Amino acid sequence: MAFFLGIDMGTSYFKAALFDEEGVLKGLGRKPLRKCRMTARECEVSVSDFWTTLRECIEESMCMANAEPFAIQAMSYSSQANSFVLLDEKHEPLTNLTLWTDKRCESLPTSLHVLSSRHDFTSITGIGTSLSPQMCISKLLWFQEHQPLLWQKVKKVVTLADYLTFVLTGQFVTDFSTASLTGLLHVQAEEWWHEALQAANVSSSLLSFPCRT
Repeated sequence: MAFFLGIDMGTSYFKAALFDEEGVLKGLGRKPLRKCRMTARECEVSVSDFWTTLRECIEESMCMANAEPFAIQAMSYSSQANSFVLLDEKHEPLTNLTLWTDKRCESLPTSLHVLSSRHDFTSITGIGTSLSPQMCISKLLWFQEHQPLLWQKVKKVVTLADYLTFVLTGQFVTDFSTASLTGLLHVQAEEWWHEALQAANVSSSLLSFPCRT
C-alpha cells in the first residue's frame, strides 16, 4: 500500500499523519514541542529536540498505519514561517531554533518601521500586515547588534521548514508561501526584495532560494 505523509510543525505540537491513496487517515503521531528558555523573553528549541520530536511523530504514525518507510510516496509540511536557525560555513547550527514566539527583540527596529510604512509594502510582500518585533527579519537585526561575533560566522539563515528541506535534500530552497511571511520576499517578482534585504542588513546569499511549491 502507498502512503502520503503530512507533517505539521506547529509551535506547541508536532503532528505527522499518514494517508492512503484514497485520502483516508491511516496513522497519526502527535508530540509536544519542548522549549528551552535562557531568559524570560527567549523561546527556542534545541536542534536535537526538533529532530527527536519529529522522528517520534513519524514513527508513531507509521506504527499505527503498519507502514514501512519505502511505502511513503510523497510528503508535505506546514510550518512556522518566522521560526529559524542560523548555520555556519559547514551548514551546522550555530544556534537553537529561534521560534516566532520569542520576544528577545523588544521593539521594531527603525529601518524595519520605515520599510513597513511604505505605501506599497503590502502589495509587494503580500503578507497583509506590518512587520513586528517577533518576525524573523527583526531578530536578524537583534543578532547583528547583540551577538556580532556569532553573526560573523553565519552563512545561512533558514526557516524551520527550510532546514528540514535542506537536511532531506541537500538543497537550500524555500516555497513562496513561507518566504513571503518573512517580509523579505517580493511576491510579484518572485525573488528576495532588495529594499527589505537592505533594511535587515542581510544578503540574499544567506537565504534559501525561493521557488513555487
